[in-house]
Amino acid sequence: MQSQTTLKGFIIKFSSPEHINTDAQGKFHFTNVNYFRHLEKNEKLGIKDPNEVFQVYKLDPITDRLTIRLPGSRTMVIDNPRGTLTQTFSLTNNVSICSFVHLDIEKDFERTEKNEFVIRPSVIGELDHEFKNRPGIIWGCGDFNDITTNAVIPKDEVHGVYSGLVKYYSNSNTNISKLKNITAQQLLSMSLQKENYFQNQREFRLVALCNYPDCDFNISQTVTNTEKPIRFKDATQLYRFFASDI
Repeated sequence: MQSQTTLKGFIIKFSSPEHINTDAQGKFHFTNVNYFRHLEKNEKLGIKDPNEVFQVYKLDPITDRLTIRLPGSRTMVIDNPRGTLTQTFSLTNNVSICSFVHLDIEKDFERTEKNEFVIRPSVIGELDHEFKNRPGIIWGCGDFNDITTNAVIPKDEVHGVYSGLVKYYSNSNTNISKLKNITAQQLLSMSLQKENYFQNQREFRLVALCNYPDCDFNISQTVTNTEKPIRFKDATQLYRFFASDI
């Protein structure tokens, strides 16, 4: 597994009740990106992103012009266009993801009079809003890195697994001149991007480039000498979490 980022702090996995036990054992499920696109389209759940792994460009009515090709070699030029262009590629159907939350020790924690680090109440409130009543698990970044770096990956299904913090963008994540071109590296970069609307999710993501489309699979922990992760009923219980000697 190739990592894009060295993390400091803690990793949280919000899960469903039926998957919380396997997640706590370091068995993580990867889901194809089309699942999240369809979920948002059909159910309008704000936590999902219908533009998952899309190139997105918001038109600038001042500087952009659109040329539309019509039958018979005719064209129509639109000045001062408004709207958003999106572009996806067939290879994105081979992308599967597994999502987590990263809590940065400098940004998301505060020090108490007892010299302990606790999660900021505003951060807990945002997580509670994003993930509602879902249970979760929390690891130190060092233990989590050991788990994922040494995980068993199904080689017959997966070409490679990459990790990194999601970068949040405003309006556009590409230049309009690049909407028709993409490389494998750009595809991975797109997989680690989301709109600013989702920034309170503080997402850290494992991204898999699979050998065939619509692939869901699991990876499994092999190391056994890490600290046992802490489990909690929902985000409000994070008020009880504290760390020391960081």
